[in-house]
Amino acid sequence: MLRQMIFDLRSIFNFTDKYTELHKLDPRIKIIYTLFTIVTAALLSNIVTLILLILVNLALVTIGKIPLNRILSTIRSLLIFSIMILSLNLALRLVLGGFTLTTESLVNISYYVGVTVARLMLVTLSIMVLMNTTTPREIVQGLSFFGLSYHYLYGIILLFRFIPIIFDEVLNIYDAQRSRGIELEKASLKEKIKRLKSIVLPAFVCSLLRAKDLYEALELRGFGYSRKRTYYTQLKITRVDLLFVSLISIIYTSCILLQ
Repeated sequence: MLRQMIFDLRSIFNFTDKYTELHKLDPRIKIIYTLFTIVTAALLSNIVTLILLILVNLALVTIGKIPLNRILSTIRSLLIFSIMILSLNLALRLVLGGFTLTTESLVNISYYVGVTVARLMLVTLSIMVLMNTTTPREIVQGLSFFGLSYHYLYGIILLFRFIPIIFDEVLNIYDAQRSRGIELEKASLKEKIKRLKSIVLPAFVCSLLRAKDLYEALELRGFGYSRKRTYYTQLKITRVDLLFVSLISIIYTSCILLQ
């Protein structure tokens, strides 16, 4: 299960090389859409409204031609992760006291769990739309338009760019350790925590070595020589961009006001 969760979560940050209407949108518009989605998810507490917005974002994911298996695997891992965290929260409340398990409390907890999972799913879908339909260069170019320095933006984009690579590396280390007899799936929870160091430490060392190579490559290419940077292609907001951001603004604002 651990291996499957790592494999599924990496797909959030994978770029899908398609030529759809979402791919052609201005990256600044998609960044605004993602930020607006995150703020809206935090403000909404009505699960029906959240489900409605999830359906809207699923429609966008479909328009972006993001593979269905990638969407389903991401949602599955997100649900498993959310249930694990919330179950641990409930167990700690019961053990530490101050919480009485009644029918009313179970209903309230179920509703809270549903709202929390819906919020996470809404935010995750919007991030998938941004990351799967926008190249790292476009994201840097879009964010730099808002006055952010590309020196810092490049580090953030590299983080997102290397997340799938690091996940792949962790999966390879996981398989290598299993071939050496280190079993994680069938061990007890205490043993799993102890044996995780056989995966975490090699992955950490490999990430440091990769960062060192990247630093040397950037230094050789004169990264940071100039404070200003030019781009091969220029961003231009079209009528389709304005129509998209207008529709999203109307839908999200209506949901916030009518909840």
